[in-house]
Formats: sequence, C-alpha cells, structure tokens
Amino acid sequence: IDAVEINLTSILGESLSEAAKNLTLTGHYFWPGALMISKARFDSLPEDVQNILVEEGMKVTTAHYELAAGLDEKNIAALKEKGVKVMQLQGLDEMRARMDPVVKEWIAKDPLIKEFNDKIVELRNQ
Repeated sequence: IDAVEINLTSILGESLSEAAKNLTLTGHYFWPGALMISKARFDSLPEDVQNILVEEGMKVTTAHYELAAGLDEKNIAALKEKGVKVMQLQGLDEMRARMDPVVKEWIAKDPLIKEFNDKIVELRNQ
C-alpha cells in the first residue's frame, strides 16, 4: 500500500496495518454525525417539538464526536502495538499554500463551496 485516505477504525478492521507500517495523522478525517429531516416536515412540527429536535440533536451529535475521539485514541494505541509508526502531519501551512490555487478554482465554481470554505477558515482561526 503506497497511500490510502481512510479512518483509523477501518485501518484496524481491514487489517491494513499488516501491509502499511506508516501512518500520518492529518487531522482532516472525522466521523461526521448528521441528523436530517426535510424542511417541509420540520416546519410542519409544532415549535416545541422543533426545539426539542434541535436541542437533543446537538446533544447526540456532541456525544458522537466525543465517542469518535476516544476511539481514535484507542485505535492509535492499537496500531502502535501492531508496529505501525504513527506521525503527525508536518508542514500544514506549506500544504495549504500549495493547495490554494485548487481551492480558489473550486470556490469560483459555486457560491456554496465558497460559503463552506469561508466557514472552515473561520473555525480554523478560532
């Protein structure tokens, strides 16, 4: 295996550590948690039910992220036990600079992509 972009749980579950002995943690991969409902259905619900759905949805999503973070820590330890060398990504600023032309190209294609990128940059700078 030369390279693969995959989560740590799958590396363990698919036994990729048998062939790949180097792992770079990039910090870009997470287990997204999304609860979805159509706008029409949501809007048809009473306001108190809407509020409960939003509040409880936030709680569930937060718990999901915490669980995923804990699993990553355990998975890193398990991979190290299997002889995998685990490294943190170095040179992130350089990588971002090199990717800037690609990001600008995609931002120009759709306002939603620009909005998404702007939010990422905002969160990164907090």
